[in-house]
Amino acid sequence: MGWKATFGAPRLVAAVEFDARRLRLVAFRRARGGPRVLAVTSTALGESVDPTDAAAVGGAIAAELRRLKLDGAALVMNLPRGQVILKPLALPAGTADAEIPGMVQYMVPPQLPFAADEAVIDHARTVHMAGDGQVPDPDAVNVMAVAARASVVEFHRQVAAAAG
Repeated sequence: MGWKATFGAPRLVAAVEFDARRLRLVAFRRARGGPRVLAVTSTALGESVDPTDAAAVGGAIAAELRRLKLDGAALVMNLPRGQVILKPLALPAGTADAEIPGMVQYMVPPQLPFAADEAVIDHARTVHMAGDGQVPDPDAVNVMAVAARASVVEFHRQVAAAAG
């Protein structure tokens, strides 16, 4: 997949990921020929920043955005891979777009290691690659389903809000 400009999409975007001690950030500006990278940085979170405190982490992100003169950038938050479940689904050929969300909501919960009412479940249409010795169904409607605990998603929303 290539870069696809979308009407109304922010022109300045910062992709952010953090763990207990580091904050990593890539900022880019949407441009006619594709994204133009403005900054790539990895910085230590200060000793005073509690990584479980959304306001503190958000403040550290805001400070880094100010330092890079990227105030007002839209944030894309990366959830830790260990806290996200990815599940490729091959839906029957001819599945209507309007039916996909319901099918994903039906198929994914039984495969979660936690209760479905604790989950945020989403999906995106995609193309799946077949593994060794497997032949993909060329007519299938391929979807990548994703699930995370609602508490993890809410924490990252609070971080983004604190970052402004």
